[in-house]
Amino acid sequence: MKNILIIALPRSGGTSLMESLAVENNLPSRFEPELQVPFIEPKNDVTKIIVDRFNLGDIYDLCLHYQKIILHSRRNSIACAESLAYMHWYNGKNGQALSTWSDGMLQEIPKWYIEQTKHRINTCKNLIINISKKLDIPIQYYEDIFDTESSDRLRKSLKASVI
Repeated sequence: MKNILIIALPRSGGTSLMESLAVENNLPSRFEPELQVPFIEPKNDVTKIIVDRFNLGDIYDLCLHYQKIILHSRRNSIACAESLAYMHWYNGKNGQALSTWSDGMLQEIPKWYIEQTKHRINTCKNLIINISKKLDIPIQYYEDIFDTESSDRLRKSLKASVI
């Protein structure tokens, strides 16, 4: 495999997927390059982007340069939104994607803030669905490839190959 593009929801396990595919395919990984530069130039690597940080036209153009495109989502929208709310509330908008959390910590976050992240996750899911339809690429889900019984489920333990 020459290069792989992962288009993901925030807090959906996309970073762990990127790292696993990079190792599996002996490629470097590129974590959300849109945070570093205004334009993403395709490279021979595994690149992960967050779906709502681009307009759909730019995403479609970017897809033309990748050999494999993976649309990565999460069925459990509430858990995804709560994880995002936790990360941003405690770590700011540039919070570490790999920070751990537990739902007991959500009690300190205002309900309105969690509702905002739920809205963002729903918007992201709709964008992934539109991309899936336009490019005729199936959506893969976090719950189908990660071991949800594992205490480090967002870090390792792929159940099945995703390519």
